Amino acid sequence: GMPFMESLYENRALFYSLVVSFLAVVGLACGITPALAAQLKIVDFPEE
Repeated sequence: GMPFMESLYENRALFYSLVVSFLAVVGLACGITPALAAQLKIVDFPEE
C-alpha cells in the first residue's frame, strides 16, 4: 500500500492487464467467443 508501493490506478500497465484478463475470463465463461472456447477446449457443464 501507499506510501511504499504505487496504487493500482497509478500502475497503468498492471491495471490494464488485470482488466483485460478479467474480461477474457468472463467472456470465455459466458460463451461469447465459441471459436476461442473450442480452441482452448472449454466445455459446458452437463445439465442433470
